[in-house]
Amino acid sequence: MTEYNLIFSIVTLSSLYEILSKKNNYLLILLLITLFFFSSTRYWVGGDWWNYMDMFYNSNLLDVYGDIGYNYINVLFNSMGFSFTSILLFCSFFFFIALYIFLKDFHYPLFGLMIATPILIYNFHFGNIRQTTALAFLLISLYFLNKNKLLYFLFFLIACLFHKTAVIFSIIYLFNLDFKKIKKAVFSFLIISFIVILVSLFYLNFILNLIDIYLISKKIPGSSGAYPRVLLQLIPIIFSIFYLKDLMNYKDYKIWFMLSIFIMIVSPLVFFFSTTIDRIFVYFMPLQLILWDRILFLSNKNLKIYIFIFVTSLFWLAYFIWFWFGGNSGSWTPYSAIYYNNDQFWYQFMFDHYQDVKIEKPSRNLSILLNE
Repeated sequence: MTEYNLIFSIVTLSSLYEILSKKNNYLLILLLITLFFFSSTRYWVGGDWWNYMDMFYNSNLLDVYGDIGYNYINVLFNSMGFSFTSILLFCSFFFFIALYIFLKDFHYPLFGLMIATPILIYNFHFGNIRQTTALAFLLISLYFLNKNKLLYFLFFLIACLFHKTAVIFSIIYLFNLDFKKIKKAVFSFLIISFIVILVSLFYLNFILNLIDIYLISKKIPGSSGAYPRVLLQLIPIIFSIFYLKDLMNYKDYKIWFMLSIFIMIVSPLVFFFSTTIDRIFVYFMPLQLILWDRILFLSNKNLKIYIFIFVTSLFWLAYFIWFWFGGNSGSWTPYSAIYYNNDQFWYQFMFDHYQDVKIEKPSRNLSILLNE
């Protein structure tokens, strides 16, 4: 856990420096590069590591778990003789590029990175590779929302190809429609609807199965971590009420205001469908970063430091609660990478276990792979 603490501490101190001094884009890039290598070179670390490893070496599992975009990258990299680390490098690259694009225009981008580190990066990016890669393409599409309609539709479609649940993000695009320009609004609505329907029809059986698993029969156990994560979504929304007049001056105010209303309405469902809400809300986590950044900027000098202390304490507390009490947090520790903390005895155990489960033999010798 020391490695996680050290990086999170550096990000936190950097965000404090930013608030007390000035915005530093170079420092943001340096920290994102650090987090990129920290996440993309990890080995046997993360909640779904074993599932993704199985998917990489057993193409039959792609039909069960995978999505078109992620499947293609898996098959391509495997056929080229690359190791599973190549998948992490690919997905992490787009994730952190998207995060940079999203954060660079913040008033306090390092403050946004501090908020993103424990939940969005450590928890979700380390544990849900496909979903956070989809989120990456959604953030890129969001960047082009009012700049290039073709590109934002394209990146939205790519996101859906990496994880079908990304279609839920279409609600943000619908919130952005300007019905004063009726022709453009209708055209955008039709394009968004076409993509959503297309994705839904293509994955119809899978979606019906998900509805049965998550909503009807509830075969997937509830997520206890969903409650604090939903609370983290609601707190900045509540704070933003006191800054509503000033927040309305931002051009994209309507999107985030409508999304805030949507989250407040849907949040109570976490008591009945905790896992479902948790999986959906990961796509709306950028709202936290935007609201806290603007709230901090709009606060006076004396209040600013208190809000910073409050938010920092809130996310450090959430971070420690997840590590101490998270049902699957043990999959994150001890941290190991392909170049660091490489315990060969432990890897041999994992190799033996890998052969015990009846899946296809990897295209390359796994014992060699683990020593790379």
